[in-house]
Amino acid sequence: QGQIAFFAENGIGIGSSPVIPGARPGLYAITLTGAERSFTYWRGDAAARQLASDPAALSKNLENRSLVYFSGITLAILDDASRKTLLAAVAKARAAGSTIAFDPNYRPRLWRSRDDAQAAIVEALAVTDIALPTFPDEQMLFGDDTPRATAERLRQWVGEVVVKNGEQPALI
Repeated sequence: QGQIAFFAENGIGIGSSPVIPGARPGLYAITLTGAERSFTYWRGDAAARQLASDPAALSKNLENRSLVYFSGITLAILDDASRKTLLAAVAKARAAGSTIAFDPNYRPRLWRSRDDAQAAIVEALAVTDIALPTFPDEQMLFGDDTPRATAERLRQWVGEVVVKNGEQPALI
């Protein structure tokens, strides 16, 4: 309830965001060691894991949105059936005119295997208008040699690609 109040106080609309009784938001802590950051996550009972439990409600929540954004972390924490449900709802929103933005945000420990991650991310790219990959993630997952190689590979599915590369300039 504290987050809901915070969002309301800051003008962030959550009217179409369901509240799932007993579920909690995902939580993470950042540890800084010099310039390096490491993350500790608590996602086991995160409400986001139930995102696709009601396919009709999910589709309705994505209706008439100018922009729908999701990430590879979202895909990774869902089971296979829920992932398919999410991607179907995103495809429906796109067909109705929403712009879809997707950040693959590959986190190896969230996936059963590299192959599963690759397959799910490619499925997501097929319903995406704007891809926001990070080069080191794409290099690790797909073996891309350069940010340009990442952009070229993603352009087979996506019209607009912005490859982030740490402190280096992004490639658009």
